[in-house]
Amino acid sequence: MLRALQLAERGRGKTKLNPLVGSVIVHRGRIIGEGWHDLYGGPHAEVNAIQSVQNKESLKDATIYVTLEPCAHEGKTPSCARLIQSLGIPKVVIGCRDPFEKVQGKGIQIIQAGGAEVTEGVCQQEALELIYPFRTHLKNKRPFIHLKWAQSYDGYLGKPGEQTQITHPNTSFVNHKIRSGRDAILVGANTLRVDNPALDNRLYPGPTPMKIIVDRHGSIQLGSLKAFSSKGKIIVFSPKEVPEQETVFTSFLIPSAEPTALVHFILEKLYQCEIGSLMIEGGPELLQSFIQLELWDQCTIFRSEKSLGSGIRAPLVSGKLVHQFDFTPDKVMLLRPFSLK
Repeated sequence: MLRALQLAERGRGKTKLNPLVGSVIVHRGRIIGEGWHDLYGGPHAEVNAIQSVQNKESLKDATIYVTLEPCAHEGKTPSCARLIQSLGIPKVVIGCRDPFEKVQGKGIQIIQAGGAEVTEGVCQQEALELIYPFRTHLKNKRPFIHLKWAQSYDGYLGKPGEQTQITHPNTSFVNHKIRSGRDAILVGANTLRVDNPALDNRLYPGPTPMKIIVDRHGSIQLGSLKAFSSKGKIIVFSPKEVPEQETVFTSFLIPSAEPTALVHFILEKLYQCEIGSLMIEGGPELLQSFIQLELWDQCTIFRSEKSLGSGIRAPLVSGKLVHQFDFTPDKVMLLRPFSLK
């Protein structure tokens, strides 16, 4: 199961609304097949693992390990539970049940009806952690929201109107790795105007996230920015009509610039656009709006060892520190809401 969890990570950033899933097939103590869900709309992990088995007859005396309950319904792909049943695989080991309403134990029932022995809850916490964004999207009917910012040791994001390098350039590698696992990145107009970021993940392999630009007052020249010339499609929220551009996927006219109304409008539209996970990179007002509305699921803070003395204050967030590591000379901290179960 630990190997299956490891394999599942290979699909990070590529499965969109679907969960990360890994699968391993064992015959007489030897791994004979491996697979993972590698692409949204593509074959599931169990299918890929089964297809990798050279001698299909050995499946009748094998055990299949899968991090998530095999699907019971016919969606973009056939039912994995029925496939396992039809092949006569006698033993199935599952990390956790699928929270999706069309599955939720039905996959297990199908497999058991075929006479197979099912074992549940192996590495369950790790399996649940793997599908945390998927569970959040299902439960809350909105994208999984991951806040991120870099701050000085004394709690500042930078100087007003200046592009300020706070953390060591090497820390960008970690940031781009996180980006590669998210469907979209959201920034405000002021961040674009001051920092002019490319908003891609050029330092880490993987698909480039969608870029979400929030221009509350319609004040920026969109086409002149690096984000429009780098890889990745763009969604723009603005009170003005956005001229058609090759890189603009779509745009939405915002009904109000008031922060609360705007945040809810953005999340509603991104949910409709099938954005499963969203990384918010700034600026401070935008980040604080999501924090105050308790609309966040994960927060990564890069803290530098240097102080600025004054400037733009970093957002204030209260959460449980679940992971922390040094990426010399900076510190990376991961927080989750206290309310998370």
